[in-house]
Amino acid sequence: MLSDNIAVCLGYASDISIATGDFNNDTILDAVVVDKEANEVVIPCGSGYGTFTHYVNYSTDDHSEQNSIAVGDFNQDHQLDIAVGNNGTNNIGVFLGNPNGNFSSPRSLAVGYFDNDTLLDIAVANYGTNKIAIFLGYTHGSFRESTFLSISVSFWQFEQKQLD
Repeated sequence: MLSDNIAVCLGYASDISIATGDFNNDTILDAVVVDKEANEVVIPCGSGYGTFTHYVNYSTDDHSEQNSIAVGDFNQDHQLDIAVGNNGTNNIGVFLGNPNGNFSSPRSLAVGYFDNDTLLDIAVANYGTNKIAIFLGYTHGSFRESTFLSISVSFWQFEQKQLD
């Protein structure tokens, strides 16, 4: 009896989360998996022939213990982004996609009252970009969709001083 099932063996431990997308914009489907033991997300780039050409790894930080992964265009720039649920650190990580197939990860965070209300907001500086994302807080602990601010200089880290 023939089957239409396909098995993908990547050599990783059990408890894997996997998603797919064309991350490097070559019109060939790629995969993204979590590697809990290495605290990384791994992107095996598709060859178009049912194999992978190479692997790209991105750190999710020590003790993150990723348990889920999702793909979408979170910042509406027409590039696929990756969101990772981290069980060990009780947070999520977002890797923003770039047109060249690389990803930028949050480089620095600041918390403050950026819209002058009584709800904490978050500002995120993303590595490899000249943009800061502002997430304005809601009363129930979630955040509005991000607003991006372009800055004229490249930076490695920023601090929240006072934003009017």
